[in-house]
Amino acid sequence: MAFSGDFRVLSSGTLQARAALAALALLLLISIATDVYLLMASTLSASQLVLVLVIQGALLMAGIALLWTWLETRILHPLRMLQDDIDVIIHGNPAHSPEPPEGHGLGSLPDAVNRLAQALSRARVDTTKTMHSARSHAERRSARLEAILRDLSEAVIVCTQQHRVVLYNDAASTLFSGATLGIGRMLTTVLQPAALRGALTELHRDHQKGGDSSGVVSCVCEPCDASRQPLAARMRLVIEHDGSPSGYVLVLGADAVAPSTEPPASRVIDMLERPTFYDFDLFDKDLDRDLLDTPLRDLNMVVFDTETTGLEPSRGDQIVQIAGVRVLNARLLPDDHFDELVNPGMPIPRASTRIHGIRDEMVAGKDPVATVLRRFHAFVGDAVLVAHNAAFDMKFLKLKEPEVGLGFESAVLDTLLLSVVLQPGHTAHTLDAIANRFGIENHDRHSALGDSVTTAEVLVKMLAVLDARGIRSLGQALEACDRIQEIKRLQEGF
Repeated sequence: MAFSGDFRVLSSGTLQARAALAALALLLLISIATDVYLLMASTLSASQLVLVLVIQGALLMAGIALLWTWLETRILHPLRMLQDDIDVIIHGNPAHSPEPPEGHGLGSLPDAVNRLAQALSRARVDTTKTMHSARSHAERRSARLEAILRDLSEAVIVCTQQHRVVLYNDAASTLFSGATLGIGRMLTTVLQPAALRGALTELHRDHQKGGDSSGVVSCVCEPCDASRQPLAARMRLVIEHDGSPSGYVLVLGADAVAPSTEPPASRVIDMLERPTFYDFDLFDKDLDRDLLDTPLRDLNMVVFDTETTGLEPSRGDQIVQIAGVRVLNARLLPDDHFDELVNPGMPIPRASTRIHGIRDEMVAGKDPVATVLRRFHAFVGDAVLVAHNAAFDMKFLKLKEPEVGLGFESAVLDTLLLSVVLQPGHTAHTLDAIANRFGIENHDRHSALGDSVTTAEVLVKMLAVLDARGIRSLGQALEACDRIQEIKRLQEGF
């Protein structure tokens, strides 16, 4: 592809800038020549000469100001916007088209960027096809394994040594129905830790003595929910290629104590590639490190949204729906979601119903907000909360904390502020506008779950762009958002 003509994309803007600079230089030269002539001719008094110099200085400053304004509006600001768009194209959406402001002086540069983006998009399509072809065999094996896991009558759970869930099958999901079992979450939120720690300690002791690495320890696990029955269990270590243990496999069920019924845990670990409920990357992640130092791509995050009776929580407006989806290791887990309607205890205004479609009869038999928020709190666990215009949704949660009896103390990221961090030149930072820039289709707009999914997909796209900008940890992202908020406060003060 030839781009010889594209190196002249700034030609018109450059010529205009040169003309403006030449005019300013000419004005300066005329001013200096006039001053030299007046001094040599001595036709003016000292006071008159000072006045002439002041007028010349004012004209010169005005010329500089006009030139700078022209450069800022026609060249510099459009270039910054174009740079932001290029980052989105490279790291988020190759199909995105640059949106320079009207009257820019960039010539055909945006068109050249568009052509490069199209070439990049085609190259990525070809690469994706190649990768898909190469993965097809592994995916067929994975599908067979998933079917085996689903059909196992016993519950199989794989965890890191810190008891974070890496994998679970359908039987485990059914066994803990209604509880907070989920990828990246702590198994100790559904099972008492004493038996788990005791069995793991025994396995480590045997492993360190050089015993059989495939040894099994039987135990009885007590659910955290006192209404549930104790569960017979077997535990086996997950051994890496270098011989070190990285986690364990736990098999639960009424007959789990009987070794004869045990599925071969070591084979499960050797064969697994892409089961339905899994994330083996968790074996290599330290999710228990200082949260602020944790890379954004390693975070356990819950992206959530609320639908309400109105926009003023401090004046009595209530939640009518709350939903959230989990993003783990920069991957959306669509099956791991929360979505509940809420009885607000008050009529839903028609104006609000026209937006989100929730009517009084739809929430009449639903639980009150305190009950639903307790379940949402359990769903969130130790995850970072993410929302678009998060201050609005968090206000509703914070006002209900006394009634719920629990605090929403998680770190909070706001995709609206992150959008301003990444694309400060753009004026539109609504969820629709950001989704459009990243090439994301809105899902069931103005439903809590639909907006949560769209926001989560936006967040996943943003992570690559943030990384390219050097914003890689949670602490760095929070600091960047804080700077944006401080700038907004300063602007509002003028």
